[in-house]
Amino acid sequence: MTTNWPKLSKPPVDVALFQLKYNLGESELKDFLNVESNLKGIFPKRANNVTANIDLPSSPIPLGVSKITGTSNAKVTSYTFYSVNQKSKLTITENSITYVCEDNYKGWDVFESNIETVLTILSPVLSNYVITRVSIRFINKFTLDNFDDPEKFFKTMISTTEEAVLPYSVKKYGFRIMLDVDENTYSIVNQNVDTASEKYIYLFDIDVLNRTNSIFDIDLIKNTLSMLREIKNKIFFGNITNDIIELCR
Repeated sequence: MTTNWPKLSKPPVDVALFQLKYNLGESELKDFLNVESNLKGIFPKRANNVTANIDLPSSPIPLGVSKITGTSNAKVTSYTFYSVNQKSKLTITENSITYVCEDNYKGWDVFESNIETVLTILSPVLSNYVITRVSIRFINKFTLDNFDDPEKFFKTMISTTEEAVLPYSVKKYGFRIMLDVDENTYSIVNQNVDTASEKYIYLFDIDVLNRTNSIFDIDLIKNTLSMLREIKNKIFFGNITNDIIELCR
């Protein structure tokens, strides 16, 4: 059952990410271009990432300017499709699909709907793929005027046992936590604080991942997404104080 989480009119989400990992099997990366015309309605721009292996002759290369003949083997390793403003993108590789939104976050329902739209378009290619992992990542950004008392804003932090341990003022710090949710699900949480223009920038980065071994199914992925969201929200709201919540209302 989904929890009724606090409604935030000013969500702090700076980046929202969804990733699907799979085994390509006997398919080829270029198969995704069969549905490119449908993707163009959302992501009208495409860039190819190309890697090349270059074999040069084993004989010594002389100093100075000289002509050398070699053999190259270049291939496309990923496609990245961009929205018009380039704040949303879809990257497809031989083992993953990653949807990233850096535009104004409009809430979970919109984010989930965008994912479902993308998966529906890609389903003719993905239909027989074995999905190995489903994950979401939310990078939350807070801009604070004062950070003298971290406990006022966050419930997890790093501290010293004695005042004199750090004899100089701290300009930035960060820490990483890995949480085991169950046998197949885990979360990686990064929290970092930095200073910029007399403000404090706090990043609360939550990555929730679910290992699986199932044939591609949109309904199953949607159910997994709901579970990942619940875990993400438990971590987020469990680690922020009412002062932070009020800043986001």
